Amino acid sequence: MICPLVSVIVPSFNQGRFLRATLDSCLSQDYRPIEVRVIDGASTDETLQILHEYDAVPEVRWISEPDHGPVEAVNKGLALARGEIGLIQSADDQSAAGAFRAAVEVLRGAADVGLVYGDVELMDEAGTVTQRLNVGSYSLLGLLARRTWVPQPCAFFRLDRVRRLGGWDERFPYCPDTDLWFRLALSSRGVKLPRVLGRTRVHEGQRDHRTREVCASYARMVRESEPLVQSSRACRRALRAGLEILKVRYNPGLTDWQLCRALWQAGLLHPPLFFSSVLPKHRLVPGYFLLAGRTGALLRWFGLRQRR
Repeated sequence: MICPLVSVIVPSFNQGRFLRATLDSCLSQDYRPIEVRVIDGASTDETLQILHEYDAVPEVRWISEPDHGPVEAVNKGLALARGEIGLIQSADDQSAAGAFRAAVEVLRGAADVGLVYGDVELMDEAGTVTQRLNVGSYSLLGLLARRTWVPQPCAFFRLDRVRRLGGWDERFPYCPDTDLWFRLALSSRGVKLPRVLGRTRVHEGQRDHRTREVCASYARMVRESEPLVQSSRACRRALRAGLEILKVRYNPGLTDWQLCRALWQAGLLHPPLFFSSVLPKHRLVPGYFLLAGRTGALLRWFGLRQRR
C-alpha cells in the first residue's frame, strides 16, 4: 500500500537558534515519505546558514524572501506543498517521535476525518521538556467553547480540505490557526489521540505574550469568520463562551468583577463549562480574592491561622 506524502510547512523568521532542532525532529521520524517546506521571511540571523546545511537533504526545501508575517508564510507553504497530509510546524517547535506515523494511520483509516491532533509537551528555551499538557477529548462544541484545544505542533490535516477552506485568514493574524481548526471541525470530523504528538517552546519572543492583540483578533474571528457566523445556534453560543474564557485566560486589564462576569457568561452560554477544569470555580464568586484576603486576616487576628 502506498503511503501518503506528509508535507510539513515551517514558517520562519529569525528563529535560527531553534530551527535545526525543528527540522531534525521531522527528519528523524520513522515515517516516509515526507517533505519539509521552510518559508522564511528574509531572516537576518543565522537562519540562512542553517538552512544551507540541509541543501543536500532532498526532503527539505526552502525559500527566503520578505513577507508580511506568519499568515502569508503559511499560505505560501500550503500552495507549494505536494502532500496529501499537512502539518504546520513553527520554527521553534518540534514533532514528537512517532507522531507522523500515528496521525497518518488515523487519517488513512477514515475518509471523513479532516483533523488529527494529540497532547503536547512544553519545553524551555534550551529544549528541556518542563510539562505535559493533556488536551481534553474532542467534541465540536467543546472545541468551540475552549473546553479543549488543538496544539498547532500536534495538528495533522488533509491538505485538500484546508486548501478548499482558504488556509489561514489574514484578518485574524493572532489566531489564524484556531480559526482554521474551527472551520475544519465544522466541515469534517476531528480525532484526538491520547499521546504526545509535538512539543512547543516557551520563550519571550512568542506572539502569545501580546494578549490584547490575541483577544482582539479572536473577537473579530467570532464576529467575521463566515463559516462560524453561519454555524448552528449551539455552535455560535459555544463560540461566544470560548471568547469569554479567552478573556479570562489572557486577562487584558480586566477587574476581578469583570472576570467573574465573563466566567458566568461563558457558563450560561455553554453549561458544560461549569463541570470543566477550564472554568476556575472560585472566580465565580464576586470579589473572591478580596473576601479571601479579609477572611485570612480575621483568622490570623483570632490566632486560627499561622502568620507567615
